Amino acid sequence: MANHVFVQNNAAILAVPVEERENFWHKLVKFYETGQQDDLNDFLYKTSIGIMPGGLTMEKTREIDERNRKWLGLE
Repeated sequence: MANHVFVQNNAAILAVPVEERENFWHKLVKFYETGQQDDLNDFLYKTSIGIMPGGLTMEKTREIDERNRKWLGLE
């Protein structure tokens, strides 16, 4: 679902690296159990969100970065 929103806005792709999947599932379950999203959001932002290629300017990249951080509740 997240990728659908990202791709529609030409913003990013959410892809958890294979070596991080166990960590991802642990953090996701913790989020479901506690409702606390900061740890999961930080993890996803650092490991799993990549800017889509396509000649984005630095200004547009910063805009997208800010929007993603707000969307993930990191600001």
